[in-house]
Amino acid sequence: MVVTIEGSSPSLETGDEAFLKMFDRRGAQQIRQDNGIDVWSEDIEQEFGRNLSSGKIEEFLEKLRTVPDFQDETEEDWDAAENEAFLTAEMRKCFDAEVATYSRLQKFQGIFIPHLLAVVALDTDLPNVELSPQQRDIYRPKGVLLQYLSGFSLTTLADNAPKESWQGIVDQAIQIVHVLDDHEILNADVRPDNFIIVPKDDKYDVFMIDFGQCRFRREDESDEQWGRVKWIQDEEGAVGYVMRMTLRKVGFELRYEPSERYLAWAPGEDD
Repeated sequence: MVVTIEGSSPSLETGDEAFLKMFDRRGAQQIRQDNGIDVWSEDIEQEFGRNLSSGKIEEFLEKLRTVPDFQDETEEDWDAAENEAFLTAEMRKCFDAEVATYSRLQKFQGIFIPHLLAVVALDTDLPNVELSPQQRDIYRPKGVLLQYLSGFSLTTLADNAPKESWQGIVDQAIQIVHVLDDHEILNADVRPDNFIIVPKDDKYDVFMIDFGQCRFRREDESDEQWGRVKWIQDEEGAVGYVMRMTLRKVGFELRYEPSERYLAWAPGEDD
């Protein structure tokens, strides 16, 4: 959502427009579909509010966090309020991952990723439902206010930029993937749709967006373990291979050679 900031500070360096991204379970259509959860409704919201006020949602979330295999063993029996609680937890994970990634890549904000301008919460409550401060924190959706990028997605490159620029633009996108590699970040949602191309004079700046599916390398994760998951995810190939096939359809042969940075940890015949 593009928003206008009233009385914006010159320090924001983005003019009067910014991009507001909310991690709100009510509109999380894809996660609902993936998990077979009904679309949001006012009735579901009222049930969720009653269960939150009674303390049942906090108990459920504690089990979801701490009980091994809790989701796998119980989700078929969850009621509507428990489904909403699960979505709340999933959206909070995405929010936390997004903010943590922007923090780790702070020096690249405005260069390879948008500026993170603010972390926000939607100040909303259910009418006639009393919530404790902790319950209000659970209920209120979190979000981020980002630098607004006026451009187009990498997916639509052939429709929006001259052919002579295509190779360089894709190379920039792959370079950003390598920046995440250098900072021990795994992004499970690398795809051309998550790159924004911004025309600038006669050049193009490339930005990666959407970091809700990122995680950092754990302290106890060995080189082999980390290299294996990075090889399997193949974030670089999610750009290079996909764009090579996409542009080949319009008669352009993209030059892409995998860096094979994680080849040493590729699964062998015995794996």
